[in-house]
Amino acid sequence: MLAIQECDSELAASLAELKDWQHHEAGRLCLLSRYPIRRASVMDRSALQALKHAGGIGGTGAVVRYSIDTPGGPIELTNLHLETPRKGLERLHSFDITTLRANTDLREIESDLARRWVDAGLADSDVPFVIAGDFNTPVESRIFQRYWGDLTDAFSHAGIGLGMTRFNGWIRVRIDHVLTGPGWHADRCFVGDDYGSDHRPVIADLTLRGGFE
Repeated sequence: MLAIQECDSELAASLAELKDWQHHEAGRLCLLSRYPIRRASVMDRSALQALKHAGGIGGTGAVVRYSIDTPGGPIELTNLHLETPRKGLERLHSFDITTLRANTDLREIESDLARRWVDAGLADSDVPFVIAGDFNTPVESRIFQRYWGDLTDAFSHAGIGLGMTRFNGWIRVRIDHVLTGPGWHADRCFVGDDYGSDHRPVIADLTLRGGFE
């Protein structure tokens, strides 16, 4: 499966033409799957719109949850792109602490909303799940640890080196992650080559205990 963030209309149209792949697009998130996509659900972000209009500090995040039929049984996969801290950090040169705090609050609310929404979709179910995408935060951050730290980060578990995924000028940071819930084993995880984006792809080989890979 291939989860893509910032998937523009041209790229989405190209992906839709690929043979032998299931395709879905929503909110600049695209998914390609070799297996049938049984259901796709898009997280409602209306609760965050007031914060966006109040100061222009957010609004780009998106979360889509998929139910996919695999040879080993159904799985849930969430593709997400969460809000960037850049909108708060770029105003520090003018000592604008207020915007930084507002952006941080928005990002925390968004992660809380996203995690609760994903968990609600898995309630009373033992279906294996994976959450992947651009979290816009490193694993060491307080927000990541609070809302996502209980899951297994594939690169932290099976990667080698620093695993930097974001390249923009002097910025080098690992903010793109593949996270797994119970039932998965991360066999290998690495950062792929530069394909023209300011993010590098994260490739994870996962095995579902019981035989499916």
